[in-house]
Amino acid sequence: MKRAVDNNMYIVTHIHLDDGYDKGTWRNGVIFNPNQKYGALTFWEAVGKPTALAIKDANYKKRDVYYAMQAEMGATLFYHPAAWSSVMSMVKSVIAQGGTPRNRVKVGVNINWEKICGCPAELLYSVYYYNVSARRMMQWDQQRTGSQGGCACSSN
Repeated sequence: MKRAVDNNMYIVTHIHLDDGYDKGTWRNGVIFNPNQKYGALTFWEAVGKPTALAIKDANYKKRDVYYAMQAEMGATLFYHPAAWSSVMSMVKSVIAQGGTPRNRVKVGVNINWEKICGCPAELLYSVYYYNVSARRMMQWDQQRTGSQGGCACSSN
């Protein structure tokens, strides 16, 4: 990253995760809370913070930073939006500790163009069936768990 800054380039991250079980699960359908420990670490502790620290240390010219917290991982984003919002704030805080102004740290996500919310593939028989089924599944999950997340692709 420092070499990029030396050459007047911006720092851009694009983080991908896979399920880690060697089952071939598409990352867009993996649901996890980035602030919950899975094993010994949270997503923030294992991936997010180390990436932010590396950027903080490399960006000595205080150029704009483009940090995609995750990419092609719609289900986790739509089922845990508040948690991802807190990660966004933590990313900005860590990088700002190196002197980069918070307003120059652009934090977001890169969603997948196909089935943005990461809802299960078996729901995609047709657009109508997908939207109706996803909405029912989301409502059932909200009643069962009290969750405020859900598929953005379903109509309410």
